[in-house]
Amino acid sequence: MLEAYAAYWDYNDMMVFTEELFQHIALELFGKTEVTLQKDGIDYTVDLKAPWKRMSMKEAVHHYGKINVDSLTEDAMRKILIDTGSIDPKEVKSAPRGILISKLFEHFADPTSSSRTTSSTILLKQLPSASSTAIPTLEKNAW
Repeated sequence: MLEAYAAYWDYNDMMVFTEELFQHIALELFGKTEVTLQKDGIDYTVDLKAPWKRMSMKEAVHHYGKINVDSLTEDAMRKILIDTGSIDPKEVKSAPRGILISKLFEHFADPTSSSRTTSSTILLKQLPSASSTAIPTLEKNAW
């Protein structure tokens, strides 16, 4: 896990910093930004070259879940969530639109969600590291 702060930086500055940090680590460890990782016997290639693809929660739900939330009613979103079987119907019964979008994101696009159905987890902690180097966890297609 990495947690960093800088005076007068906003989230855009932190995204640039994080991208450049991962790129730098890959270059230091492997001499290139493209790395091949293995999870459950499957090889995945991840390019850590900055800048990474950025998208909003709605864009991520559309990209990974093939769901356009802007064209759905709250009831339609509730039905999708309940049909996935990953959420208690009571939890979304009276949830407002923003929470429903957040739940769709968690199910279809959030790389930390255990219910994600679109890709396998890739753990950078599998990479060789120096004792002072912290290697974070990544997901395939997270960018």
